[in-house]
Amino acid sequence: MKIQLINHACYVVDTGSIRILCDPWLSGDIFDRGWRHLQDNNIDINDIDYDYIWVSHEHPDHFSPVDLAKIKGPKTFFYQETKDKKVKKWLESKGHTVIEMEDWKPFNLPDNSKLTVTKVSDDSWMSIQTEDRTMINLNDCEITTSKQLKKIKSYLGNVDVLMTQFSFANWIGNNDDPEANKHCRDNILKRVGLQTDELTPDYVIPFASFVKFAHRDNNWMNEWTVKLDEACALIKDRNSIAVPMYMNQTWEVDKELPEDMSFLWYVKNDHHIKFWDRDTPYRDVLKEFDYYQRKIKKQNSWLSIRLLKWFGLLPATSVYLEDNNMGIDFCIVDGIKASNKHRDDCDIRMKTQTFINVLRYEWGRGTLTVNGRFHANYKTMWRFFRQTKIAYANNVGKRVPLSLPLTELLYSYKPKWRTENGNT
Repeated sequence: MKIQLINHACYVVDTGSIRILCDPWLSGDIFDRGWRHLQDNNIDINDIDYDYIWVSHEHPDHFSPVDLAKIKGPKTFFYQETKDKKVKKWLESKGHTVIEMEDWKPFNLPDNSKLTVTKVSDDSWMSIQTEDRTMINLNDCEITTSKQLKKIKSYLGNVDVLMTQFSFANWIGNNDDPEANKHCRDNILKRVGLQTDELTPDYVIPFASFVKFAHRDNNWMNEWTVKLDEACALIKDRNSIAVPMYMNQTWEVDKELPEDMSFLWYVKNDHHIKFWDRDTPYRDVLKEFDYYQRKIKKQNSWLSIRLLKWFGLLPATSVYLEDNNMGIDFCIVDGIKASNKHRDDCDIRMKTQTFINVLRYEWGRGTLTVNGRFHANYKTMWRFFRQTKIAYANNVGKRVPLSLPLTELLYSYKPKWRTENGNT
């Protein structure tokens, strides 16, 4: 078995006769200009040799429509079973075949190796088992308990290679809260340690964290990212062999480790130049909200949403638009109104264009929590995330009231540093 790291979370696993390309994101900035690759390898997806493609989940650092749209000719994809079928339909519209994978049910590849894909929330992990090797890629799945890992271990047996994310990929609290920032980075290291302890792999490849927070609004988070050598030291302390890899390096399992070129990830390049936004007029927010509200009315029971508001379960949230130096009250039922609230009294503050991105795209709220381009009032931020939950749930096929549980709406966002993980 050979593993070739392409970049970030993208790699090719070679069983000897079958090559599977995994999670291709090869070019461009993502998450509303919040992320870039640490380094570019300037590779086209058509220059990679592979037989199949597996995509773990819909986030653009794993599922890049820009790169996938470049594929010449039909390909076969493996993807988790989802209710909304959005990814499946998009790929099929491009002429590809999609094999939906049932949890814990192995797929027999032509060379008799077995591919397993299993959902974890909206994410998924994959394993490949050949006659003499087993590898598992947990990427950024929220697998944070011994119980979860023992179940995987029981299913797979001996694990030769574990691939896992080694740094956070989300908002880590406000930039004036170093305690929360440190707690988030510590949690991700704790997760890597737990996964290594429970799965007892011979080798661990830390990956899926080769990104730079690229905007002026979130660039400060780079100071807190876990570096590759830190993850490798932790892995070695747990008696597994760390395999640090650089772009385009290939390693054959149980053979000599690749040359350690990991320092090259952190060599400065033009990606250290930060993105920024032009000031956006307030009137653009009002225009975008009209479209936002119409989409919500079309996909949900508007009567149910109005009842939630009437019973006090959907209170308005206050948002401070920094480039306009003004506060607004935002409610999906009552609309948007200018407010005299001081910036420190609002539930959340951000640039106007960032807020418009939340309104424009159903996945916009998810993008916000990943790129971290905001500052929140920890005590009242729940109001913003509750107001934006319905559109965000619509993105994955959930609707009010039938398929979006009230409990999910009421507890719609929990800061990562208050949990035992630090991933997306």
